[in-house]
Amino acid sequence: MHLLLALRVLFGVLLSSAVAQQKCNGFAELCDRSVGNVTFIGAHDSFAYTAISTGATVGNGLSSTQNKTVSTQLQDGVRMLQGQGHHKNPGQNSTVELCHTDCGLLDGGSLTDYLKKVVLFLDANPDEVLIFLWVNSEDPFPVSAWGNSYEASGLDKYSYTPKQTPVKNTAWPTLSELIADGKRAVSFMDIGADYGSIPYILDEFSMIFETVPDPQDNNFACDFDRPHGGSPDGLMYLINHNLNKKVSNSIVVPDFSAANITNSACGLHTIQQQVSKCQSLYDRNPNIILLDYYDLHAIGSGPFEAANYLNGVGPDPCDESSPGPTGSTSSSSPSATDTITSPTGSTATGSSTNSAATGLPTSSSSGIAIPSSATSRTHEGLSLSFLFGHAVAMMLLS
Repeated sequence: MHLLLALRVLFGVLLSSAVAQQKCNGFAELCDRSVGNVTFIGAHDSFAYTAISTGATVGNGLSSTQNKTVSTQLQDGVRMLQGQGHHKNPGQNSTVELCHTDCGLLDGGSLTDYLKKVVLFLDANPDEVLIFLWVNSEDPFPVSAWGNSYEASGLDKYSYTPKQTPVKNTAWPTLSELIADGKRAVSFMDIGADYGSIPYILDEFSMIFETVPDPQDNNFACDFDRPHGGSPDGLMYLINHNLNKKVSNSIVVPDFSAANITNSACGLHTIQQQVSKCQSLYDRNPNIILLDYYDLHAIGSGPFEAANYLNGVGPDPCDESSPGPTGSTSSSSPSATDTITSPTGSTATGSSTNSAATGLPTSSSSGIAIPSSATSRTHEGLSLSFLFGHAVAMMLLS
């Protein structure tokens, strides 16, 4: 009788500890935040990479938008993946191929092979939620073709289907709810969504609006661009924070040379500058910051530090008095002139505004949300041996 009681106490304490210390996308504070109240760092054309260190590439370097494979992007903390589907052999029935503008220019391989790599990450990291955005506007595929790749890769089993659509920015489930349900992949498509065919690939522009795509001005405007003629009310939003340049009258390519400034958290022509403009215009933080070459940025002041601050789980990377993370891929650090405002809000609820709350605890992992093992659930503070000893003591003393 006493032993049974002690074991029940032990189990209850362990369960409470596990629930209390669950981490969602790397932080316990994000578990009760809704998808519409979180800022995600996104990789623009995430399949299109050229590895600087090895020279490995999936295509012409001018067409690349990333330095690392999708597997490494996920390991580094990218939680939103964007890509575009093309016909490798136009005019023929074909599977979805991930290409940048044209498959002859940069062919990133099949959607199925790409998604298999993503599924390996989801299998190994059960507390991570990912966002996907697919461009289907060039000779669009039926959504069933995308669904075939989801099924072949196994991503369909992780895919979230809302009870009704569209979902307002204030009505999304929390990260912990998606994790508990095992539906940790939220997918959007710009054109061609058909809920009767594939219910888990959602129409982007009824739930997300974007700033100007492929910007060439490093001042990065926040003007509402798409959906054309729409309104920001009730929508999550994505800022296209990836700088491009013209190499001819008709050819625009990613501006690799400016990436270390573009992707830095603080200063002119940086994430800080665009986010502060957007905060003023829409009175809330962006949900997605879409980047080229996310890994190039100033020391200790990159996109993950910026997102962690916006999410209220890290220090202000633009405050020189705040202890910041160390390590980087670039040595240039632009001077800060604007400030990212820190509007009031709460990380304890799935509130309607994605805001960084002042006075929140900082991350204990250098401000970067990277799971360190196959599971990111931890039991901190009380050790298992202590809890077991306590339960045994209760049994002996009773």
